[in-house]
Amino acid sequence: MAIRYKGIKGKLWEVFSRFIRIRDYIKYKRCISCGQFLHWKDGDAGHFVAAGNCGFGLLFDEQNVALQCKGCNNPAWTPDASIPFGIELDKRYGVGTSATLWERRLEINKVWTDGEYKEKIEYYKEQIKEFEKENEL
Repeated sequence: MAIRYKGIKGKLWEVFSRFIRIRDYIKYKRCISCGQFLHWKDGDAGHFVAAGNCGFGLLFDEQNVALQCKGCNNPAWTPDASIPFGIELDKRYGVGTSATLWERRLEINKVWTDGEYKEKIEYYKEQIKEFEKENEL
């Protein structure tokens, strides 16, 4: 896996990405955009509002990120993957979820402290342990 971010932000991304992929594999077992069946280890944690276009608040937002196949997570290959992604988000979390996330992309976000990063890292590590204990992963 390529390193997306450096430092403590990178550590959070690593554990958050794993959490998202395992969560969605357990519940759905498929890419949110194209519906392809895939194992969590073979997919990406893809963003509905792209990481490069969203504020920091959406970067680690559990509703904005989902298990996605590598093809759909690469806009150069599948530029319209966000359309079915948004439709599926509304099915999973309620009508209007995708619109709300899209509106939130412009939010001004505060800078997280190291303590806040560490707290999130520990939270997601615990969530992953629970997944692993309850499921055969």
